[in-house]
Order: sequence, then C-alpha cells, then structure tokens
Amino acid sequence: ADTDTQKELSPLLLKKYRESGFNTVRMEAIKLLSRYQDDNFIEALREGLNDAYEMVARQSAIYAGFVGDDSLLPAIVEALVEHNERLRVQMSANKALSLYPKEKVEKVIEDFYAKVDRLNENEEKKRLLRSLERMCVQEAKVHQTLMDVAAPEAKRISAIRNVRNYTFHFHVDDYLNVIRDAGNPQEVRVVMAEALGWFTNSVQRPHILEEIKKMQQTANLPEDLKAELEQTIKRLSL
Repeated sequence: ADTDTQKELSPLLLKKYRESGFNTVRMEAIKLLSRYQDDNFIEALREGLNDAYEMVARQSAIYAGFVGDDSLLPAIVEALVEHNERLRVQMSANKALSLYPKEKVEKVIEDFYAKVDRLNENEEKKRLLRSLERMCVQEAKVHQTLMDVAAPEAKRISAIRNVRNYTFHFHVDDYLNVIRDAGNPQEVRVVMAEALGWFTNSVQRPHILEEIKKMQQTANLPEDLKAELEQTIKRLSL
C-alpha cells in the first residue's frame, strides 16, 4: 500500500474484502486500506463492524475510534447493541463511541432505537445512555485538567499522555491551542505535540498537519518544541 503512490489499489482492496471468504484475507484488506485513509477504508470499516469473524469486527471498531468519521456512528452503535455475545467487539465499540462528540452519539442511539423492535428496548437504551454519560463525565474531567493552566504540570502531562490512547478528535483545536500558548510550560507544549502524532488515522489529521506547519514558522520557538513538531509531521505524513 505504501508503494501505491497513485492510490490505484484501494478499490481493489475493498472489493477483496467484500468478496473473500477467508477471514485472514478480509482482515489484511482492512489493515492495508488503513494506509489509504479514503472512502474505501471508511466503507470497509462500516461493513467490517458487522463482519462474521470477530477479529475483523473488533479491529474495525478499533479503527472506527481512531478515525472519528461521524458517518461510522450508526454502524458502531449497531455493533455495540446487536452483538452482545461478542464482548471484545462491544468493548472496542464502546471505546470508539467515547471518542465522538456526546450529542452526536446520543442522536445516533435515539435514531437506532426508533427503528428497531427489541425486547426491553427502553431499559436497554437508558442503560446505554447512562454508560455514555459516565464516560463523558470522566472525559470532561480529564480534559479540564489538561487545559487548566493552574493545574500541576505533572497532572496536565498525565492527562495529555492519555490522549495517545484516547484520540478525542473533537478536542483537536484545544490541543493545538495548548501548543500555541507560549504561557504554557515548555514540557506541556512538547508532550502535547507528541500526542498529536498519534492521530494518524484521524479525520482531523490534515487539519493538524496544516496547523503544525504554521506553528513551525513562529518566531522564537523553543528548539525542543520545534523538533517535536517536526517529528509529529513525519508521523502524520507516513
């Protein structure tokens, strides 16, 4: 995939995913499509979330969280609700939902239950929404610490490092502002720049790249920060 500079193999990989009866082939097709980060990749994830092979469904849920494309939300919710016998898929789908804006997830959940006929669906929906609320409350606390200039530096850095595993796409502009703000401790800015290097599959990746390249032109940029911004650009450009 990395040598396909003309991006000609992406449609073929989606076709191979759809047509192959071999679990390992479908898994490899999705992994290779992740290198393209195009509409074919998104479509493969949408279908992969309900793949018969649990490993493909789980990997698709993980990627769906990494990507942050709102169009995947209905498929993530469906995988979470309809496949309650596949706990690993559920866990990955649940984490993926936590990386999307709360109000958008709530709407998709409401829309899903408006269209289905399930036993005890009202109680099930309430449990799901309560779970979402708990995740969002916890995330909001961590984000508040990350952004709080009065918080201890060690706590802010710990919150920033959490972003490497939980790529909250809807907070990207806040993260960029942490780097821009020369009033922040240098280590906080450097660690934040490093954390953005983990958004390799994110829909926000082009925006991050554009803004970081602008930051590189800032006068009197600390050398450590300048070096980390360059590393992040390289990671996001692979």
